[in-house]
Amino acid sequence: MKELEEGRNESSVYSGERENRLLWEEVVSLRRAQSRLEADLKHMQTKIKELSDENACPKQKIDELYEEKLELKSSTSDVDGEAAVDHPEETVRPARAKSLRFLVNSVVLSPNPIAFSVRLTHNIANPLDNDIFLFDYLVINSGNAYNKNNGMFTAPLKGIYAFSSSILTSAGKYEEVMIVRNVVNFCNVFSGDMDFWGPGFNMAITELEVGDAVWVKVHGQFHATGTTINGGWTTFSGFLLYETE
Repeated sequence: MKELEEGRNESSVYSGERENRLLWEEVVSLRRAQSRLEADLKHMQTKIKELSDENACPKQKIDELYEEKLELKSSTSDVDGEAAVDHPEETVRPARAKSLRFLVNSVVLSPNPIAFSVRLTHNIANPLDNDIFLFDYLVINSGNAYNKNNGMFTAPLKGIYAFSSSILTSAGKYEEVMIVRNVVNFCNVFSGDMDFWGPGFNMAITELEVGDAVWVKVHGQFHATGTTINGGWTTFSGFLLYETE
């Protein structure tokens, strides 16, 4: 009888050790996933900065290109009566002027900047499949394209937009949410931690047509039950990078 009891105890200890090992492996896997997400975010922030730098002074760039185009046009006019074989460098200038004209015409300036940043004013307990986040606190809503009543951003202009979302999930739980465009997912955000509140963040760039809608919702499958979403750390932001024709 004593040997049977000892055998049961050893089996219980082994089972507990195995369960702890599995939990630890899951924690390591989640932390690795978080590291990859942070690396992706850093890369995306670098790309955003590069795009912002390129479009920092579009009006000035257009003026400079236009003046250079006029100079090139004047230079090519001066050699209309001369043979191209005697001045081979002049044959390149019309093509260069044409490419400059294309570049100037492709840049579209928006007189009305479009940008928004919103967050929750309350926690959300046990969100369900495909629940839409109704971000009700507007930090900024330039262009009034975000509607806090339905949680949706509606594109007023055709162009290239950047969107991001952050989420904070209660300890021991996980949550996956999606940024969707017209019900089609184009960006996932994962949050979760075994011991502490788990943050998550992601961002993406997409092209929108006029009237396209973008919002944040709970994944239809990948999320825990009994999760609490911290409203103060759960956000949704977006802005127009540039218009397209």
